[in-house]
Order: sequence, then structure tokens, then C-alpha cells
Amino acid sequence: EQEAQLQLGKKYFAENNLGAAMTCFRRVNQLVPNNLHVHFWLGLVYDQSGDTATALKEYALTLELAQSVKMDCAELRINKGNSLAKTCRDRNEPILEYPRSIIIDPTNAWAFLGLAKCLISTGDYDGALSALQKFSILGGHDQSLLLLRGLALAGKGSLTEARTDLRTFLALTNATTNNTRPEMLDLARKVLNEIELMQ
Repeated sequence: EQEAQLQLGKKYFAENNLGAAMTCFRRVNQLVPNNLHVHFWLGLVYDQSGDTATALKEYALTLELAQSVKMDCAELRINKGNSLAKTCRDRNEPILEYPRSIIIDPTNAWAFLGLAKCLISTGDYDGALSALQKFSILGGHDQSLLLLRGLALAGKGSLTEARTDLRTFLALTNATTNNTRPEMLDLARKVLNEIELMQ
């Protein structure tokens, strides 16, 4: 029964039916307490639901359970880093999770994207550009790539290149019907306006 509930929960999660997914994962947790897979999925559901603090608790428990059997997971480290980046005032704390993920799986492009975001927030623009380049080399595709590269280039003072990336980002998001977050668009426009005022 627990395996069937786990698979059903994953199916509901893929369909974005978070309430049903949560019910399934909680049932499995009652049947098999301290199952690291269940806590990982509970963390994903909480994260997707916007309850980052509870997601972090589930991710921490998953890591604790995994380490007790000498396991670790690149995806879990990335998710934990992303959650910490949303909630943590100390920008260095989430940065630690991405290199751990890269050690586990150096081919996971998403670790480099998360690392780049954090490095931009700490002012390490060269490090961010290097991480974004690795993300691209590994085949990573994300709508925020041009925005992040534009922000890092602007931070470095490479204003012409930054302007090109930010304009391309805005043109692509205007040309497609995607779910770009409004704050990303606002940030791109703000930085682009500042660049154009300086030039």
C-alpha cells in the first residue's frame, strides 16, 4: 500500500494537485515513519505551496535520514539552497548547498544556476558569470539566464553587454506567453533604465 500511495502522490504532484499529493505522502509517512523519500516529497509539496519554512524542515530531515545511511542527493541540496535563498538573510548560507550538490553530481546544471543567483546577490559577478556559463555548457535552459547574465555584467560594469542581454530578455518575455514573474520583469526594466541613463 505504501508504494502505491507514494506513486499516487508523485502523480498528483506532477499534476499540481498539491492537496491530494500531501494527503498521499502523509499516509505513507504514517505507514512508514522516517522514510527519507517521503520527507523529500513532503518538502517539495510544502515548497511548491509557498511554505518555505516547513519545506526546509522536511529537507533537513531528509538529509539527516540520508546521511544516517551514508547517502546524499544533489537535487535535495539544490532544493534546500533555493529555499534558503528565499528565506535566509545570510546570503552565504544557501551558497554552501550548491557546491555540495555539484560534488555529488557535477553534471546537474540547476546547481550552477542557483549558485549564480546567490553569487550575484553577494556581489561576486565573475563567479556568477562562470556558474552561468557552466549552466549553459551543461545544456541548462531557463528564462532567467539572460536576466541573470545581464545583472552580473551590469554589476561588473560591462554595460553594453548587460544592456544587450536585458533587452533580449525583455523582448523574449514580451514575445512569448510564459509565466515570467513580474518582479523579474521589473528588475530587468529598472537595471536597463539605469544603464541607459549612464550611457
